[in-house]
Amino acid sequence: MASKISIYGLSGSGKSCYIYAMTKAMNKGIKFDNGKVMTMVNSDLKQVNLLNQRFNMMVNGMWPPGTTETTVFSYNNRIAFKFITDISIRDYRGGIFTNIEEDMNEVDDLYKSFKDSGSLAFFIGVDKVMRALKGDVEAFNDLDLMNNLYARYLDLYPNDTTPIIFVLTKADLASPEELETCKNFIRDNYAAFFGAGTGLTVGLTAVTLGRNLGCGADNELIGELRVGPSEGNIQIPILFTIFGIYSKRIAEELERNAAYNKTLETRQGTLAQREQKGFFSKIWYGGTSSIKRQIEAIQGQIKKSNEDLLLMADCIDLIKSKMRDGVELYVDGELQNI
Repeated sequence: MASKISIYGLSGSGKSCYIYAMTKAMNKGIKFDNGKVMTMVNSDLKQVNLLNQRFNMMVNGMWPPGTTETTVFSYNNRIAFKFITDISIRDYRGGIFTNIEEDMNEVDDLYKSFKDSGSLAFFIGVDKVMRALKGDVEAFNDLDLMNNLYARYLDLYPNDTTPIIFVLTKADLASPEELETCKNFIRDNYAAFFGAGTGLTVGLTAVTLGRNLGCGADNELIGELRVGPSEGNIQIPILFTIFGIYSKRIAEELERNAAYNKTLETRQGTLAQREQKGFFSKIWYGGTSSIKRQIEAIQGQIKKSNEDLLLMADCIDLIKSKMRDGVELYVDGELQNI
């Protein structure tokens, strides 16, 4: 079963263009300090063609058209070519937020996606934040919709703690001082996410796909496009979301591991009791061959579970090493020293 990452943002936030660029960057992969490379590759040829077409438009100086429907992209996540997990990224069309009355079935799916996702990514354009900071009421109201959506979600699923990352896009449009002001806006406008007592893991980062990027006449791409695994923090949102998926899977695997060990203890106790019985009692209770086979199978499950836990724990350590300089990480409202 694929792990799910859901990406949300208003129209024009740059989330779809991020996916096109991120896909190219992750095809090349992220090299960790130990020399291993993590990749996230889409092997669906129909999707690959679409992703390539959209990225080629950007390379050739044109911005791709905005998404008019929610799209799901599928990837294989590997480290050193060792398969880790399938990942599906759902790119929700931006218009769903400002035209929420259009398709209530899609809105219901949006709320459910919060619940069944391994991580959530909220994409927010620096240009929109700067307009809100200058007193643009419409921009401020649009940005405030995220609070309304999440409040509605908590009505449905009050105890969920799916990791969330706020991604400030188009960071090249702001000076370092302006970018810090935009980050302050995020911390203030979405203060509840960063507050104590939530149990949430929340990230805050800023990304860019180049330098001095802008949109000219007829969607012309102005500026310098720069896409690579370590360019413009492009790796940070995907690393954070994978970090969230691995953390969730470790918690699930620990529960399975504990259940396996409990079952093993029970079967071993049963075996010991049967071996103490006499010959005819062993025949009556079915002997020991069956229970021994069960014990061997459970021991195999425990071995596989331990290997998976070790692999994912190593992956988390590698990911954390690459996130140190690119993300603010808050756990239950407390800023972490990664």
